[in-house]
Amino acid sequence: IPIKTNASVRTIRISASGATLPSENDSAIFLKRIGDSITAFGQNRFWILNNGRWKVWGSPEFTLSDNNVSALMRTNKGEIWIGYFDHGIDILNSDFILKTHLQDETLTFINHLSSDQDGNIYISTANGFVILGNDGVRHIYHESDGLLSDRVMQAVPLDPHGKRVAIATSQGFTLKDGSAMKSIFAFHGLINNQVYTIAANGDQLYLGTLGGISRVRGLNVLENWTQVDSGLKRNWVNALLTIDRNRLLVGTYGSGIQLRTESGDWMQFEALPQDFEV
Repeated sequence: IPIKTNASVRTIRISASGATLPSENDSAIFLKRIGDSITAFGQNRFWILNNGRWKVWGSPEFTLSDNNVSALMRTNKGEIWIGYFDHGIDILNSDFILKTHLQDETLTFINHLSSDQDGNIYISTANGFVILGNDGVRHIYHESDGLLSDRVMQAVPLDPHGKRVAIATSQGFTLKDGSAMKSIFAFHGLINNQVYTIAANGDQLYLGTLGGISRVRGLNVLENWTQVDSGLKRNWVNALLTIDRNRLLVGTYGSGIQLRTESGDWMQFEALPQDFEV
C-alpha cells in the first residue's frame, strides 16, 4: 500500500453490518492493493475501501474455486487473477466474469502472482516457478533448471520487460538474468535460507526471511538486520514494501508492522495491534 510522506496512521473499523467487510468470525479476508485502491476479497465478494468505508466492489455470479485465497493481482489488461492455496488460479475479466481456471501438477499451490509491463505473468508455486509469456508460451522452472528449491515463495521482475527476475525460495535467493540463474544462501551471508518476500529499492533488494532481513545488491549481501542487532521486533518477516525508496515497511509473523525510516530508525505503529501476524 503506497503511503504519502505526510500520511498519518488511521484505524479502520471492520464491521459485519451494512456495506462493510465481514467480521473476524466469518471467512478469511485477503487484502491487496490493485491500482490505486485497497481491495479485499471475502465471502465470494470483492470490496473496495472508499472514504474510509468498505463498499462492495463486485459480487461474481459464480462460485469461485475456493475461499482460501493466497494471491491476488490485476493485469494491465484489467483481468483479475486469483491464486489459491491449493486450487490453482481463477482468471476474471474486468466485469468479474470467470474466463479461465488454471490448475495442473505445477499450478496448484499458488504463493504469489506478479506481472511486468509487457504482460508476462510470474507465478510462484510450491511446485516450481512459472512464467506465462504474453505470447501464450508457458515456461516452467525447477531445481534442475537452476532454482535452489521448487518451493518458490515470491518472484518480482526487476525491469519492465522481465529480463531480470528476483526469486525467493525456501532454500535461498535466486536471480534470473536472461536464461542464467545464480543463487545465494546462508553460506554466502544471507541471514536465513527461508526467503519469504522481496522488496526492490533501486539497485538493491530487501529479502525478508525466517531469520531477519538481508539487504543485497545483485548477489552480494550488504548487511543483515535481526531482532538482536537492530530494532526489528521479530525475525520472521513475511512482507516487505519500500516507500519513497528510502523507507521500508516490514510485516512480521507475530509483531505486526514496523517502519524502518530513512535514518535507520525502527518505528512501531501505535494505532495498530503490536502482536498480530502478517
